[in-house]
This record gives sequence, C-alpha cells and structure tokens, in this order.
Amino acid sequence: MKKTIFALFAVLLVLMMATCDLFELPIAAESNLPLVTPDGRPAANLTINFESTSRALVASDAPAAADFYEVVFKDPSASLPDDYHVKSFGLSAAAATRTITIPVGDYTGDTKAVIFAGKDDGGDKILLGIGYITSVDGTALASRPGGLANTAYIESGSHTVTFTIAALESAVTTNKATSKFQILGPTAATTTNYNYATTTSGTNPTITVTAGSVAYPIFPVPPRLYANPDALFTNESKNIIGQYTVNLTAHSAAVKLNSAWTVTAAQWSGGAATYTTGGGTAAAGTGAITCTAEGTTPGSLLSIATNVCTFKFLVNVSAASGTDGLCQVLIDAPVKALAPPSPAPTYHGTETTWHIRAGTNSAGYDGASSGANTGALIILDVGGGIFSADVQTTQPGTVTW
Repeated sequence: MKKTIFALFAVLLVLMMATCDLFELPIAAESNLPLVTPDGRPAANLTINFESTSRALVASDAPAAADFYEVVFKDPSASLPDDYHVKSFGLSAAAATRTITIPVGDYTGDTKAVIFAGKDDGGDKILLGIGYITSVDGTALASRPGGLANTAYIESGSHTVTFTIAALESAVTTNKATSKFQILGPTAATTTNYNYATTTSGTNPTITVTAGSVAYPIFPVPPRLYANPDALFTNESKNIIGQYTVNLTAHSAAVKLNSAWTVTAAQWSGGAATYTTGGGTAAAGTGAITCTAEGTTPGSLLSIATNVCTFKFLVNVSAASGTDGLCQVLIDAPVKALAPPSPAPTYHGTETTWHIRAGTNSAGYDGASSGANTGALIILDVGGGIFSADVQTTQPGTVTW
C-alpha cells in the first residue's frame, strides 16, 4: 500500500512540474508580442541607412565631410500634430546604434520624415545636406508591393529605411555667375572703372593672403554712403545689399528658423594681403560697415528648393573717411528639421539645432580653391583699389556716381 501511495505521489509531482512548465509558456511568448508605442499603438524598430551622390556627405575623408546625422519622423497620428521622433548618430555609428522606434504609419513626402547631414565644428552643427526616404526594407518606394507602391508607409514588420541625401549648395566663389554670395545695388552706383552692381565680367576680384598664398574671393562695396539711401532691402537703386542664397541639388525642404538669422560684420583678421589682379596692398578695414538682416523673426519658414532660399541684408558703410578696406561677415541661420508648426513641439529624443553658413569653419575664410573653401567668413572690400580715386574722395551726401 505504501508503495502504491508513493508511486501516485511521484506521478502527481511529475504532473505538477509539467503544469508549471505550461504556466511558463505565456510568459515566454511575451517576447514575441507586437511592438507598441507607450500609448499602445503598433510600432516598428527601424535601422537607418543613408546614401548620397555627394562623397562629402557619406565619406569621412572628404575635406569638409559630414560627420553628424539626425533623422526626424513626424508622428502620423492626426491627434498628435506636434509630436516628432528623433535620433542622431555619427558617420561611423554601428547599425545597432542607428535604430529608432516609431509608430506604424505613412512617412511619405518631405514633411513627414527627413535626415539632416552635417559637420560638427566643435559645438555647432553645420548643415550640409538634406534627404528623404527612398527605400523600405531594401525595396525602392516605386517597387514596393501592392498598395505600398510609391509610399514610405512603415509596417510593424518593417526593419530598415534608406534615406538619399542631396547636398546643400552654398559655395562662395570667384565666379560671379555662380557664387552664392553677391553684392547688389545701388544700381545707380557706377565708377569709371567698375560697375559693381551690373558688371558682366566672369569673376570677382580676388586677394591673396600671404600666409599660404591662398586666393579668396572678395566683394567690393562703395567707399561711401549713397546720397539718398533708405531702409528697404529690395531697393537696389539706392542701397548696398548683400545677398546669400542656398539650394539643394535635388528635391526641396522646409526648415524653420530656430532663432533670428544674423549677419555679423568685423574687421579683417587675415593678416597681410595683396590683390591677385593688378597687385597692390589690400588694407584692413577699421570697422567700416554694419549689417542689418532681413526677416529676422524666429519661427519663419525657409523653403530650400532646387531654386534658392535667399538671405538679404543691408550693408551700412561708415560715412567717416579713412575707414575703407577689407571687412569680414559671418552669415548664420539656425534651423530645425521638418519646420514644426508649433512653437513648442514635443520631441521624443534629443533634437538638434543646425546652422546654415557659408562653410564649416566659422573662424576661417571661404577660399577660391578646393581644400581652402571650408571657411564661413565672407570678405567685403570697402572702397579699396576697385574704385577710382575721384569716387573715393567724394564726400557723403554728394555722391552721385
């Protein structure tokens, strides 16, 4: 009898152990449950890939190579219009660190998902390129199956997205026809030897800085105030206007000014310089100009397209004599990705303030040759050797040109 009871006890023990194993099955199955957002919506965990036709945006050995990236996805829920999902990473980041979890939904178009590529200059992130989703799980959008064709719809089973980045073109060069910086107006201001506003010559004058003998483009402005200037940025007949433009090599983008864009003028600090054409010393200015930026309201939208996004500012020349010479200006437009419509959007992740500038080195000059064009400082020549002596000695208020 005792043996029978013991045998029954052993069978019951085995059954209890088996039952415990059965109870553990649902716990093990939890790891395979669908991924969801904190508010319970279906989600996908994506690895971010990117490509570009511009080597400087994806190759670490380019002279001004991009080394910092940020992806931003606008939440697809109509009830969360101000929510954005953000992830940033470096160029050499492993795939495991280029991941982001986002809600399932449609991210098609330039207002729903974007990648910014740029250079970390030691603090500020300088914007060099902008891109959009061109494939999901290795399949180009146009070739996606069924009703997903030509969309960037992310499903719960999606694993990768690829962005294609277009370069931001912002070069300041000696070629007057292609340089992204120009001096406009006053169109009435001509001299006997140089009509700086309407000249059709192919190049701007250049100077050579003695150290390294690097050629830099300069942009001449009249040595004195026009007789009747006004406060309009568009009045090229009376005012000296600086114009800086940027554009993308493909597609378009809407970015938002994070704070007012600025243009800061200062004395030339590049040392001894001579004019490349014609020779002669290019004197350093003594604070001859101040600049006033147009449209400085934070929150303004900037539409960067295959045409241009334009920044204009007034160049105010000192009326005092003896202040002519080289000056430098730094243009800076702090922007955020995807142009959030709300003044205080909700970011899931740490967002980045990017800067549109003429170069990645904010303390250097924008040179005329490859390898010397990473500087963001633009050089203006107030008066100088470009203007005839009689114009340079004409007193303010009587200048007619």
